[in-house]
Amino acid sequence: MLFQRSIDNNPHDQALNPFSYEQCLLLRVKRTTFSARNPPTCSNMPIIPWIGILGVMKPLKKRKNKDKMIFLSVGYSTCHWCHVMERESFENEDIAEIMNELFVNIKVDREERPDVDQVYMSFVTATSGSETTEKSAITCSRKIPTSDATSLKCFSVLNHSWDPQYGGFSRAPKFPQPVNLNLLFFLIADGSDYSDRAIQMIRKTLDSMAEGGIWDHISKGFARYSTDAEWHVPHFEKMLYDQGQLLVSYAQGYSVTKDIKYKRIVEDTIEYAMRDLQHSLSGGFYSGEDADSKIEHGSDEKREGAFCTWTYDEIKSIFKDRPDLFDACSETYDFKDGGNTSSDILAGQNVLRLKRNAKINHDKVISAWNGLMISGLCYSGIALNNSNYIDEAIRTGEFILKYWNADNHDEIIEAEHPISGFIEDYAFVIKSFLDLYDVTFDEKWLNISKELQLSQDRLFWDEIDGGYFSSRSDDSSIIVRMKNSSDGAEPCGNSISVCNCVRLNGYFPEWNPVDKAQKTLEYFSEMLNKHPAVAPEMSRSLLFYDKHISLQIPEITIRKDMLMNVLQIIPLGSPFILKETKDEKFTFCYKGTCQDLGSNDGDALRKLDEYFSL
Repeated sequence: MLFQRSIDNNPHDQALNPFSYEQCLLLRVKRTTFSARNPPTCSNMPIIPWIGILGVMKPLKKRKNKDKMIFLSVGYSTCHWCHVMERESFENEDIAEIMNELFVNIKVDREERPDVDQVYMSFVTATSGSETTEKSAITCSRKIPTSDATSLKCFSVLNHSWDPQYGGFSRAPKFPQPVNLNLLFFLIADGSDYSDRAIQMIRKTLDSMAEGGIWDHISKGFARYSTDAEWHVPHFEKMLYDQGQLLVSYAQGYSVTKDIKYKRIVEDTIEYAMRDLQHSLSGGFYSGEDADSKIEHGSDEKREGAFCTWTYDEIKSIFKDRPDLFDACSETYDFKDGGNTSSDILAGQNVLRLKRNAKINHDKVISAWNGLMISGLCYSGIALNNSNYIDEAIRTGEFILKYWNADNHDEIIEAEHPISGFIEDYAFVIKSFLDLYDVTFDEKWLNISKELQLSQDRLFWDEIDGGYFSSRSDDSSIIVRMKNSSDGAEPCGNSISVCNCVRLNGYFPEWNPVDKAQKTLEYFSEMLNKHPAVAPEMSRSLLFYDKHISLQIPEITIRKDMLMNVLQIIPLGSPFILKETKDEKFTFCYKGTCQDLGSNDGDALRKLDEYFSL
């Protein structure tokens, strides 16, 4: 015994909790796990102190006919996470009820019994969970944080880093960071307490980018980043992954606000991508266009932004017959004799072009980025109620299927010469095919998603600790296999895979892919607890994992127009799993509780609309 502490050992306390007589501080003191003076916890969840393995067998034998497992919790009285687990788990009556039903709950103070802690932590170090035989151990050394706590912590960081003057989440250079916007949109769809602030942050960011130089006001499309904090001077490289992700952002922005300028940005971005990045015959999209371009015809000399920048005199000469148009454009685009950029390279030039040498496009076709573009087209088709965008998404999906190696399903062609796909190739394409299923209900996309997920699991899954490696299991060129957890210019493969597995579980529950989602979240739990803003997309996936909703639609009622009506009622980006069912009724399910919406599609849509209007 390390400490003595006076407590009121009255009969009421003793009846509520056997730990009232315990000398161990962890098992006695209030506000620690399984506290002696916490009637709601202990009356609902009887806990057995550690009394040795033979002693543990006694209560286990009493419950042998119920096939209960032991839940062994090791901690100490000043442990912060013990207190967190107490508040979030053991004091929660719903969780206590589940644990009482499934486990014999045993508590150990590791400061008094370090030998017990060492034995079981050594086992946890060697293994991270497996199937069990009778009386063998099942472990979980990492606790998945609650989705609300994680999202609040992530939101707080984003709110602190947000630029109230120009929008965005950093100083110069400033990147769009759509992954941050995705989380904010999710919080709005979820009816979060900080939805109003999230909308303000989103609108300022989307407005500033659309009005700034990062948006190409002539050829359309977004540059990769701004060299300044004002979104004024772009880095002139344009990447497909930005176009696809920002389509999602502006489509959601239009869906939430009905601001017509967001609709125009969506339309113009798609126009740019199809005109300048799409392979006209195949339907796939090239990876992007170079920041450098030739300074003049017949010259091999290149300069950053040469295609996009003009001197004041060059522009004036173009408008020499229409000074009124020059004055109008000059006011709109801030033409100045000394140039309207601060970059030394671009000194004396204006960011505008009407006709110039051809830009230099990258000729790589990357599966992951095409997946992002498919998702962007699907979101745009829903938000703008434009079936042409969905048709284009289907065409791009068909392109990936055509060039996906038919003889070896482990390979997705990433360039002119086949390159084995990485985790992002699989994750982003699977997500895009699930999005295609949502907008078409064509089971082809669902079945291919499952096939690809099985390949991804075999090639990238960590059987010991959980989570997905970035490189393949058969790649001998990598010294050590790493797992990426940070969401940056693109989301990381693990973040997207969590959501993919939850969605696939809604269609194939017997396969149980949600187990992979859970173990991935467990693996990254420390990061989600301490630094969730490093991975806002994974924080969003945790919310999806915890709060997803299922809507089952009778197959006999499915029509293209009806499906689009459903998609327009559901907040874009909300945690929905749409399922086709042979049942004749529409069914709305959340956390195991289902509501019958009736068999008439009109009535079902009205009830669904009422639900989201609350």
